[in-house]
Amino acid sequence: MPDAIQDMQSQNAIRSRYLDSEKSLNIRKHLDQLDKEEKSGLKGIEIREKQKELGKDDFLKLLLTQLSHQDPTNPVQDKDFIAQMAQFSTLEQMKNISSGIQRMESKQSYSVVGKIVSGPDLVTGEDVTGVAGAILFDNEGKTYVRVSGRMLDVSKLNLISDPAILESETQKENQKLWATPGVPAKKESAYSE
Repeated sequence: MPDAIQDMQSQNAIRSRYLDSEKSLNIRKHLDQLDKEEKSGLKGIEIREKQKELGKDDFLKLLLTQLSHQDPTNPVQDKDFIAQMAQFSTLEQMKNISSGIQRMESKQSYSVVGKIVSGPDLVTGEDVTGVAGAILFDNEGKTYVRVSGRMLDVSKLNLISDPAILESETQKENQKLWATPGVPAKKESAYSE
């Protein structure tokens, strides 16, 4: 029986240490956050580690705050309100156009696969030429092409060509090099076989 009591006491001690450590950690973090807000004068304001882009919701919140806290003796003029709404509408349209252009650019980059491309290697900067095997996208919306095991930024490509066109041009050049004076080109192809 004493072993059972001792086991129960040790389990309770472990449980209470676990609960106390979790609570003290969360309380400490919360107190530090409150202290930080008090010192900076930002009490009640959300503190973010990384910058957030302003969107539609943020604009509407600002507009509502402005309207609810305006001076009743000098309210916002209709023309000012309309100007703000026009600016918001223009901003939204520009953002939509920008995202549309980005989507269009990414779709156009699909046509690069299977083509001969040339451009600087992403890591070394060395010029790489070869057949594009795959298209890759990163989290920022940038597009990369894989050529001979190396990555090239699609926006920095300096050559994009169809392999069939290059092959036909190469054949024409070879025919000119092997042509003998006075022999027609059709008979020349018979000699080269």
